Amino acid sequence: MPDPGPDLQEVLAQAIKRTNDEHDPVPDHAPSTTISIARWTRTTLDLLVLGDSPIVVFTRDGHTVVTDERLSLVTAEIRTAGPPPNLRDLVAGQRKRRNKPDGYWIVETDPQAAMQAITRQWPIHHVMAVLMITDGVSNGITRYQRPANWDEALALADRDPRLLVDLVHSVEASDPDRTRWPRTKVHDDKSIALIRFQ
Repeated sequence: MPDPGPDLQEVLAQAIKRTNDEHDPVPDHAPSTTISIARWTRTTLDLLVLGDSPIVVFTRDGHTVVTDERLSLVTAEIRTAGPPPNLRDLVAGQRKRRNKPDGYWIVETDPQAAMQAITRQWPIHHVMAVLMITDGVSNGITRYQRPANWDEALALADRDPRLLVDLVHSVEASDPDRTRWPRTKVHDDKSIALIRFQ
């Protein structure tokens, strides 16, 4: 059996360390990001998710959403703790909980954040497709029900990923005052990667 390669958490930790060595970023003042990784061999599919960019794995038996909900839980706590926050206050509140045990984890300067990432593995012969998306796309299914479910999302992405992005974007545009779906900003970032195995 071929070596599946190093543990994805360790791969990510080493990448953070190398970035620190090359750029000497200042903790809590450096760029930060969510991350999703998919790696496959002839035998296995390995996934890593850290932050709010889920991965959906489709098999003949259905689908599984690999997601990290810690940031959304922190955001919900901030929103229910007082008056509705503006974007600046929300970001400030999130920053206080970033990369802390009682908060959420994200890629910035702390390599230990990688050890908090969610990982999963599948036998590769069970996997039909992998849909990697940012929360700006996943909100279409989980919040707006447009498209109605993950199978519809996959069908749109199969035809053209732009169709899925455009659909979610148009739903957000239909609620510019953010009253039907309360949120801090009208549009969120939207990225898609679709990997087909069968």
